[in-house]
Amino acid sequence: MPVKRSIALILGLGVLGAAGIWFAYQARPRELVYQGQPVSAWAFQLHGPIPRQREEAAAAFQQLGATAVPDLIRMVRTQDPLLTKPLHPPPAWLPKPLQRLIYRTIRPADASARRIVAAHALAALDGQADAAVPALGGMLTNPRPEERWLAATALGRIGSPEAVAVCVAALRGTNDVLHHPAVYALGEMRAAAVPALPEVLHCLGHPYRAVRDSAVHTLAQIGLPALAPVAQLVREERGDCRRAAAQALVRISPSPRATLDPLLEMTDDPDPLSRRQALQALLTVSASHPRVVAALSNLLQDADEVVRTTAAEALAKTPAAPR
Repeated sequence: MPVKRSIALILGLGVLGAAGIWFAYQARPRELVYQGQPVSAWAFQLHGPIPRQREEAAAAFQQLGATAVPDLIRMVRTQDPLLTKPLHPPPAWLPKPLQRLIYRTIRPADASARRIVAAHALAALDGQADAAVPALGGMLTNPRPEERWLAATALGRIGSPEAVAVCVAALRGTNDVLHHPAVYALGEMRAAAVPALPEVLHCLGHPYRAVRDSAVHTLAQIGLPALAPVAQLVREERGDCRRAAAQALVRISPSPRATLDPLLEMTDDPDPLSRRQALQALLTVSASHPRVVAALSNLLQDADEVVRTTAAEALAKTPAAPR
């Protein structure tokens, strides 16, 4: 009798557990359906390998607009399951929806894939996905690089003040892994990223070159509001920052009137690498400008061989060069 009772108890608990999972599955929020497909299916199709299907999905999201955002937010917030590998396939006698639910709970790759395709779809919605910013901000801190970068792309496309604030918070943090995608996202926002200008300027002195290069690109995207602050950085103590500032100046405005003074000042920099960068920037601005030609003549006596050679070659190609 005790054995039979134990078996009955175990079976009863199993039935109750299965019933609980089933009712939880039935009580989940229902996805919006468009042309016979739920939003999640459209998101996977948008991220798929077939161009025609991607175009169909893009058109679907254009029609769905902001109405697709709640379902995409739920996908972005999909949590990794506790188990990392399937123990065994779910029993075939279980209802199909329950099989899929059980399989999903033991497949972490599925959770990651749902977040990835959802972020991709939110990026396609551009400015219609403001409500997704908090969820994307959480995804920006994900340890998987692909997820971080797709979250950054979506935040950049949204470009709202809330998205700017998320990126600024990431740049102010101590986790260097987040700095590159955050500064990239701000570059995608262009003029909307002006409030983040101090943090982007600080990235010009970042220890990682990829972050510095991305900061240069972002400053170029921000445009003229960044010109004066960047010009001040040619006097920065850190050589990497001075060189990145010279690159940014030319990217922001190639006009000699705006850039000549700080770049000419930089040709007297004690660091030969900074002088090389200033010289390259000056040649990009205007190799034939009288003040640039005068600077090139002076650099023929520079202590650095690369600077001397570059200046001589530039003078030889310049019509205004002294004979």
